[in-house]
Amino acid sequence: MSNKIIFSPESSIGNVSAETDDEFLFKCFVDHPALASIRDMGNAKMFLLGSTGVGKTAFLRMIEKNENAKFLELQELSMSYLSNSDTIQFLRKIDVDISFFLQALWRHVICIELIKMATNIEGQSDAKGFLSKLFNRGQEDATRKFFLDFVEKNQGNFWNTIDETVIEVANRLEKDINAEFGVEIQKASARAGYSRGLSEEKKTQFQQRAKKFVNPSLLAELSKVINGLSQYLSERPDKYYILIDGLDEHWIEPEIKNTIIHCLFEACKGLRKIRNLKVVVSIRNDVYEKMNMEYPPSQGQLEKNEDYIVRIKWTREQLWELVEKRIGHLYRWKYTKDNVHFVDLFKTSYDNKKRSWVYIVERSLMRPRDVIKYVNFCFSTAEGKSEISKTDFRNAEKVYSDDRLEALISEWSPVFPGISIILNLLSNRATYFQISDFCHTKFVEELALIFAENEAAQRDEMWGIIEDAVKADGSFDPLEFCREIFHRLHLVGAVGLKLSSSSAWHWVHLTHKPIPKNSITTDTKATIHPMLWRAFENTETKEHKS
Repeated sequence: MSNKIIFSPESSIGNVSAETDDEFLFKCFVDHPALASIRDMGNAKMFLLGSTGVGKTAFLRMIEKNENAKFLELQELSMSYLSNSDTIQFLRKIDVDISFFLQALWRHVICIELIKMATNIEGQSDAKGFLSKLFNRGQEDATRKFFLDFVEKNQGNFWNTIDETVIEVANRLEKDINAEFGVEIQKASARAGYSRGLSEEKKTQFQQRAKKFVNPSLLAELSKVINGLSQYLSERPDKYYILIDGLDEHWIEPEIKNTIIHCLFEACKGLRKIRNLKVVVSIRNDVYEKMNMEYPPSQGQLEKNEDYIVRIKWTREQLWELVEKRIGHLYRWKYTKDNVHFVDLFKTSYDNKKRSWVYIVERSLMRPRDVIKYVNFCFSTAEGKSEISKTDFRNAEKVYSDDRLEALISEWSPVFPGISIILNLLSNRATYFQISDFCHTKFVEELALIFAENEAAQRDEMWGIIEDAVKADGSFDPLEFCREIFHRLHLVGAVGLKLSSSSAWHWVHLTHKPIPKNSITTDTKATIHPMLWRAFENTETKEHKS
């Protein structure tokens, strides 16, 4: 090697966020079957599902770089306009299903953005020229007419910003609803308990009157527009990708967020008719779980959604290729012209049993972010040295383990506000144990005391389960309680479960399918994921088998 490598503060194989990782993302990208699936126009897969750090944003950025693609920026959608609208709030207070309107809104916005992409409309003059060409093409059939009418009606939106398009569509609904319910909307806005004061008969009457404005006909009309747009674009060889990322961020108030995300799912399915358009949406596991938990209509779509979902899975070989590429690029880029490999930097068998790479991967959830972080922490602890010692490696493992625990809590707290308390049940335990160890009244009582001292955790539905159990005064089944606890710990990836002596260990990050609660029994065994051992100061037991 021409230059001796010394680990420095700049020694890093990349950032964990794909948005800030251009140097490594594009030059060290590892091809993946999930990317091929979502790029394929003939493949129905359009939702990238996975935990944080699995590569969803990286895949979208690769599409943006190599295809005719555009990100639909959620922060620019002004969806908060909907949650702040007195009209929308009134409809929700009287329990009117606004999902048809929201699906129509998503399709409307996406169609407008697609037309902009396909026609390069950037201003009013461009829009007029486009319209002139369309209407000078002679007699149009009925299908194309719906598309032409849509273009003419919305020609002002082609040079609007995307938030102006959302507001304009919402204003059309508000105008109709206000004409029907003007006084009632004012009352609902002024009185917090308005809906509780309505009789069931009155509420039913209001619902029937409102439904004529937010019914399936909204989608039927847009479906005809989509057919016409599909026919128009079928004459072109181009492919178009609209990319949606960041659903886990704060772009809409929580009260309506799950409804809007569910409607995005349904809206995108209807856009499959446009054969040279692919809407690709990245969604985090916890966001998808929360949508299904808190918006009942989405639960009925779970099986159908599978046809459209790609769950990103990485193999050890793919992760190895990723790390090898990044290490090679780092040292060619900054230090030496020689080829540098993982084994050149990690020369020692750090636990005298397993190669360092195997050790690192076993402490990951099989995601790029995990292995990148572990390697970067190793570089950091070995700063100023030319080799990573056993002590450096062990110190890095502690930092990594604490980081992974913090990341789990951050990722899953919006879904399970009490997750930090539940995770802490694993602290100072053996790495391997039986569920029956927790199936007793004392465990429930101890957990009740901890939850009672944490106001934020009491937003978790687990607090209601605990209260019911305590009030039952010993007549409840501790197993039912433990099922809820360990279903969560399994879902977030903190533990693996073994249902019987003849079954294999089940890890949700490998199967991507959580074990049903009712499958958990007193015979079920659990093992804590190795990534958490140092954070929880667990004692590794001989019975542990990964």
